[in-house]
Amino acid sequence: MYGKYELTGEIYNAKDNSTWDISDLKATVSEKNGILKLDVKSKSDINGTFYFDVISDTSAVLGGIGRSTGDVIRILEKGNLYYSGFQFSKNK
Repeated sequence: MYGKYELTGEIYNAKDNSTWDISDLKATVSEKNGILKLDVKSKSDINGTFYFDVISDTSAVLGGIGRSTGDVIRILEKGNLYYSGFQFSKNK
């Protein structure tokens, strides 16, 4: 699961609002102190780091308190990553 990913498939972009253009969104999955870490970066204002607790071989749940906690990240059948309504394919 560790590695670099990019968005794949249909991506909705808000019209006339380049601030939220996420077509260049990239994700990196790594480990920090034994915790699964997801970094997302885009030229837009969508950037951040999320920490997950692994719950199975194919999924992990977002920890913490507050908004978006409990979100799940999944590895799909073909090795793609699914998070927050988006699908990412691993860079080769």
